[in-house]
Amino acid sequence: MTQVWVGSQPRLGLLATGSELKEPGELLAPGQVYESSRTGLAPLADRVGAIVRMYPLVTDAPDTTRRRWRAPWKNATSF
Repeated sequence: MTQVWVGSQPRLGLLATGSELKEPGELLAPGQVYESSRTGLAPLADRVGAIVRMYPLVTDAPDTTRRRWRAPWKNATSF
């Protein structure tokens, strides 16, 4: 399939979780890795016409994760 017809432009919010993750270009400490899911998916989604919003990395602390997940869900229709 080379085309898909949709009712509106797709919207995609990308959020990655993991205390071991660092943004590309930042210095890594032992046990850390560069986050690649958002940075790999964003240009692919953009290429097919999606509106992409990348959210900041989230640590593995349960309270932080719950709090940071609320923003993408709350803003899902506003970008």
